[in-house]
Amino acid sequence: MVLIVIVIGILIERIRPALHCPIRGVIFNIVYWFPATFLQTITVGGVVMLTNMLVGGVIILPSKGWLLVPAIAAFVIVMDFSEYVFHRLQHRIPVLWALHSFHHSDETMNLSTTYRHFWADQALKAMSINLLVGLLFQANPPVLLAYSGIMLCNLFFHMNVPIGLGRCWLLLNSPQYHRIHHSSLTEHQDRNFAALFPIFDAIFRTAHRPQAGEFPATGLYDQDKPRDMIEALIWPVRGTYRAMASWRWRRVPD
Repeated sequence: MVLIVIVIGILIERIRPALHCPIRGVIFNIVYWFPATFLQTITVGGVVMLTNMLVGGVIILPSKGWLLVPAIAAFVIVMDFSEYVFHRLQHRIPVLWALHSFHHSDETMNLSTTYRHFWADQALKAMSINLLVGLLFQANPPVLLAYSGIMLCNLFFHMNVPIGLGRCWLLLNSPQYHRIHHSSLTEHQDRNFAALFPIFDAIFRTAHRPQAGEFPATGLYDQDKPRDMIEALIWPVRGTYRAMASWRWRRVPD
């Protein structure tokens, strides 16, 4: 289902893109998505199962009735704040940035960029914020299902379309708001970390209010990016891989 949504979204992007996006970048992200999803599913699933088996949550969330609505709201808000904190740490701590920078290396951010995360990066998130929230809340299937559905909004936020919320930018993330976070311009560095609610950026003074027509180019400041699928899967140690590849090509034959 996610793949179908991605294909439909990509077709919409081609109709009216915010910036030109070569199709080869989209194909690269989709191909990478399969092995990366397999690797991170093993790690994330293991953490969730272990948490449930050992301790569970302190607060048991309702599973039915009208109390299910505030339960979902509480879970979403706590998760979103946790995402915000972890996201800021990813940009502050060198080891975490070495992993997270792969997500930012896409110079043509589009809907397929949503799942362009280094697989170990997502594993660390599972073993940190997901684990902590799991210790706080004992979430039932309806709550988790609702949260999973809401998080599909990330596909929309990464879309290469000229859509923003104007004066209502503080209410919810948008393609324009999140594009600024991925911007390759120095004035946008370390801004707009929020996953769903920009109010957290406003509270902690990391918000950049989008201006009319502000849709910057994306990518890393040094323009680094994976040269092939192997580099994508070993992203943090790509320097060693490149050095070895260069040495092989430069050897003088006997």
